Amino acid sequence: VVYTTHFGRRKHMKKIIFCLAMMLLVVSCGKPESQKSFEKFMGIIQSGDAKQYDKYMKELGHDEVKQEKQKEAQFLLEQFKKVEYQVLSVQEEKEISKININLKAPDLSGYVGEIVQEFLKNAVAGNDENKFFNQKMLEALNKPDLKYENTELTVTMIKKDNKWIISPDDFENSKFMAILTGSLYKLEN
Repeated sequence: VVYTTHFGRRKHMKKIIFCLAMMLLVVSCGKPESQKSFEKFMGIIQSGDAKQYDKYMKELGHDEVKQEKQKEAQFLLEQFKKVEYQVLSVQEEKEISKININLKAPDLSGYVGEIVQEFLKNAVAGNDENKFFNQKMLEALNKPDLKYENTELTVTMIKKDNKWIISPDDFENSKFMAILTGSLYKLEN
């Protein structure tokens, strides 16, 4: 009797595991391809890993970022780690997809003025302004009172060579990229 009961539980457990696996399959297959590509891009961004970013950009046919450029903008890699997003909706039709997201990223625009003033005040011939700026931006990212920009926007993706990419020609996408990189676009106003 004990053997039969144990066998019955195993059979029941197999059914539960099968149902859970099917639910997982349905949920993972239920996302549009453009959303999967966007989430892959954001995962790479949030990792702050320059090598992963370069590999991804190569897959899309872009040139890799030179190592010296990566060092000049080290603060961006740290910036990316602090980015949060949530996909609110996706409208994918043939070659174009509109992904409505909530994006939260550090707003570094308020620190640039004081960093420039400090650089000018302490300017000495031979100082590397890129290194100085990078160092000060890293310090700003670690301040306890760091401000964030939190906004809802739509990212447009296009299908190019059978891959979904963020459209380089869409105005809303330029705002998305500007927020990702510290909201420095606010300095233009």
